[in-house]
Amino acid sequence: MRSSYLALVTLLASSCWSSDWTIRTRRHIEGSPYEDAVYTQYLSGGWRRWDSGFPNGKLSLTRITDCSNQRWIFLNHDDHTFQVVPAVVNVGVKKKIESRDTAERRDAFGFKARHVVQTTKYGPSRETIRDGWYVELPFSMECSATGNESELGFAIEETVTERFPGQLKETRTIDRVVDISKTRLDPALFRIPRGYHSWNSWREKVKAFFSGP
Repeated sequence: MRSSYLALVTLLASSCWSSDWTIRTRRHIEGSPYEDAVYTQYLSGGWRRWDSGFPNGKLSLTRITDCSNQRWIFLNHDDHTFQVVPAVVNVGVKKKIESRDTAERRDAFGFKARHVVQTTKYGPSRETIRDGWYVELPFSMECSATGNESELGFAIEETVTERFPGQLKETRTIDRVVDISKTRLDPALFRIPRGYHSWNSWREKVKAFFSGP
């Protein structure tokens, strides 16, 4: 009887933890004088956390998505401030999307990745080209508050080129996932840390900056 009880507890615990995942991505921006950034994403049930930092481990900014309340919580770790805003997505933007599956496949982090090139045109003045390897994850990276992830799937490697034909200008960003792992996350990751104070708006922050102490 005791062994059956322990087995049941273990099964329930593992099912609760199965929704906890950590994903780490390195981002390189061509032509940038700054070192590569490291992004870490944490997923647990209806919570999502996205950390922006550097290879030395220092955090800069965090966005927490609270799916049940459809809101975003932004944390600025440099000045220990936070801001809570409704979660919104861009809607009604006119664009033309063309995707091409190259039929190439490869294994990555235990998933089967496919190579797809997608071109999105926003009228005559701007276009975005995504050239990457995409996988279908056993969980959602987003929630109803922020919309579904791209129809391409989750990018484990992706080069994004932004072109502005009228300006003869383009930028290129390269993202590479370095780790995807199932883990048990501390609920404190999705809370506002102690000692952080609220800024009601960026306008208030700018006004306080120029008004001085």
